[in-house]
Amino acid sequence: MEGEKLVDLLRAKRIKDIPAEHMSRGAQERLKELGLEEEEVFWEIRMPSKRRAWGTMRGSTFSLLWWDVKETACNPPPKGIKRR
Repeated sequence: MEGEKLVDLLRAKRIKDIPAEHMSRGAQERLKELGLEEEEVFWEIRMPSKRRAWGTMRGSTFSLLWWDVKETACNPPPKGIKRR
């Protein structure tokens, strides 16, 4: 994915921004440990087999925070609300 353009990843729904308040309690605690509790948005990169990489985006640079094999970092959206 390193050579791919962000716009192409967004269009293919392989990367998306997630508001920090949608992160699970455990993920929010880990963000505090990392000193990132003030961040408002995190980015999820979707890999094959439901694996996810989570991180921050500064310009066109993605900084990996953690690898989420079991999809535990983010709570599902409230009923009736669809994420992008």
